[in-house]
Amino acid sequence: ALALVRRLPETALKSGLESILTYFTKNVLLSRLLLGGNVDNNRVTCHMVADPNATIEVERTKLVPRPSVYAIIRKDDGLLMVRGANQGRLFLPGGGVEPGETFEHALRREVWEETGLEIVSMIFWGERENFVYYEAEDTYWHVFLQIYICEVEDLQAPITNTNNPDNEGQPEWIDLRCVQIGELKNIAQTIVWDVMDF
Repeated sequence: ALALVRRLPETALKSGLESILTYFTKNVLLSRLLLGGNVDNNRVTCHMVADPNATIEVERTKLVPRPSVYAIIRKDDGLLMVRGANQGRLFLPGGGVEPGETFEHALRREVWEETGLEIVSMIFWGERENFVYYEAEDTYWHVFLQIYICEVEDLQAPITNTNNPDNEGQPEWIDLRCVQIGELKNIAQTIVWDVMDF
């Protein structure tokens, strides 16, 4: 079996939030080309956090880059996910990279906060992008998701969100054979189907 011991690239580990944002800013044109129908010359369509089925258009100059990291943690046929406190939809454990954090540190922190598990190894799996309007902060995010396959210290350990300062979301082991598409956050839907093939 493949031992997932490869760590993040040295450049990613050393780069702070400022260099990450600089990279994203330089690649806005490429992002627009890849995202196709979601972007025109001046406006983008954002999914609303409060209502996942609703969208809102915004001038792209209002977008705030948000680098984020998420973990794929498997146990038999189960995938560790976090059920949102508001709509109850599922997503991978993880979240935003704070100023001064590396991707590795952010992922270890987020997984520990949301699940109580400690990551022992990680390997890059893929990336996604999304446009989101977060109503609580009146902020339009251009979210860049870096996703990693992770191994944790003890798969049998109880999972808990008691380390989460916001106490948002409940971690669950989800059987991929039974999950319904409506249970997943929009951006999670394609990720989960890809994970099922992994």
